[in-house]
Amino acid sequence: MQKFIPMCRNMVACIIALTCVVFASRAALPGRSIGEQPQNLTRFDLGGQWEVSASGSNDWFAATVPGCVHTDLLAAKRIPDPFYRDNEKRVQWISELAWTYRRTFQVSDELLKHEHLLLRCEGLDTRATVFVNGVKLGDADNMYRTWEFDVKNLLKLGANSIEVQFAPVLPLIRAKEAEQHLPTWQYPGAAYVRKMPCNFGWDWGPTVITCGIWRNISIVAFDTARLDGVQILQDHSQPEKVKLTVQVTTIKINQKGLTARISVTTPDGKYWKPIDVPLTDSTGSVELSVNHPKLWWPAGMGAQPLYTLRVELCDAQGKLLDATQKRIGLRTMQVLEQTNSTPMQFVVNGVPFFAKGAAWIPSDAFSPLVNQPSSVSVSRRTSWSPRSPANHSIWPADTVKSNATKLP
Repeated sequence: MQKFIPMCRNMVACIIALTCVVFASRAALPGRSIGEQPQNLTRFDLGGQWEVSASGSNDWFAATVPGCVHTDLLAAKRIPDPFYRDNEKRVQWISELAWTYRRTFQVSDELLKHEHLLLRCEGLDTRATVFVNGVKLGDADNMYRTWEFDVKNLLKLGANSIEVQFAPVLPLIRAKEAEQHLPTWQYPGAAYVRKMPCNFGWDWGPTVITCGIWRNISIVAFDTARLDGVQILQDHSQPEKVKLTVQVTTIKINQKGLTARISVTTPDGKYWKPIDVPLTDSTGSVELSVNHPKLWWPAGMGAQPLYTLRVELCDAQGKLLDATQKRIGLRTMQVLEQTNSTPMQFVVNGVPFFAKGAAWIPSDAFSPLVNQPSSVSVSRRTSWSPRSPANHSIWPADTVKSNATKLP
């Protein structure tokens, strides 16, 4: 246990340090675009009505994507409400089985004409194998990340099929735990899978070990090139100045002369002249200086000004191929370890502070329901307020919330 406590402290320090680096991936940036919209990208949504069955049973019933097997079973009236009395015990059999989701969809000639077609899975919970038209695309083993598969040579005009098979996580974690025990507060072995920890039970919620397509799934079609990621690094080493290093990566470049056009809008609405960054071998980087920056502070310590950074991918003729943006706060944050003379403490922008407040736990045990109006209304009835002098955090055993779950 003495070895485990320092490890936890180091993990906290790593988490806080990582917040000083604002990373903007395509999976995390569904935000509103400013100005011209790219015509190069087409998304074909595969969400909506699917079918699900316990693998091997051929007993198919209606499913909804995004969703999970528990909510689909509940909608089909095949299980009792897990939140009522001791019904939690009566639904544990679900997590012992493998489940398969499937649907058919129509593909147009217009979609097939694009140079690149990717199946984009923004959330597969958790051990999944994906098939399109009977051909295996690959395996997934991480609930938190986005998975993309090339389907250009698999899709055909007219009817197509997709199937996602979910293996249960319990046999895996039991086998791993038998080989090597991992310290954990919740279900033994749960730390062996990249899955929302509170699925395995917590002091505030039930044990409901879900599986399913819990976030959006679509076909992304594009030509020439597409943004793959934007990383923004902050350097606060100089007084009254913050240096931003913007690193851009792209995917599938078929043309020379591509540039990334980078622009910044300040918190008070001032628009900086865009900078064109040539891309070489799919990447490019530029440094920007923010003089007299408006720093971001925790609630109760100051304001929370946000800078908007937009990246546009353009071809040699200046045509907009793709775009993304991120609102960022300029700040440093540290965790200082305890010494003989000072306690362990948080430091933001060089100022120590006491991290009082509360942690935001999931507003529903089933993650796909969090964005639904019922959950939002529950959130609004709580005392959570961004104007409160208390400091709030997202509970680490939950999932990272999208902008759609931002509270007013």
